[in-house]
Amino acid sequence: MKKVTVDRGFRLKYRKNMLGVNWSRDSDSLITRVVPVAKDESGNDLYLPETWVDSTRINNYPVIKMERLSVKGQIGKDKGLGDDSVWDLTDLYAEMRTKAGERFSIDKADQIIEEITVDFEQLGDTEEYRYLKGMEKELLYDTVTVENEQIGLVRQLYVTELEWDCIREKKIAIVRA
Repeated sequence: MKKVTVDRGFRLKYRKNMLGVNWSRDSDSLITRVVPVAKDESGNDLYLPETWVDSTRINNYPVIKMERLSVKGQIGKDKGLGDDSVWDLTDLYAEMRTKAGERFSIDKADQIIEEITVDFEQLGDTEEYRYLKGMEKELLYDTVTVENEQIGLVRQLYVTELEWDCIREKKIAIVRA
């Protein structure tokens, strides 16, 4: 299936069509500061002049979590590009900053991992509102709005899983990880 994000206006709201929600947040693997380390010409550890690279989100969390990142490269050694170029101090510093920045921009190491599972009842599946059957659709990769003011949850979820009750033949939950 092609991943196309669509907002069909599907809303899940506590005390309307939401039966329950499981909202977990995991910050165990959170990293807000990276110390990139390469090698100098004698093979000793080489650090940046500023020593580390901070995430732009570092002030969002009460504790700074640091990671030592090994960067492949040694001053005076081949870069491995096939053109006999060698690492100099300026290039190696730039590579170290780039690799440290990629931990935040690509790996998203500075973001808390959230998983939200929402149990819901589609109104069209109830006897009272059977005439609404088929009006509400939610599909994989859709955006769904979920609201539960009692726990402070108001999110636009990107649907990564749908749970199906094979006995009652209906969708019962959506998951966003």
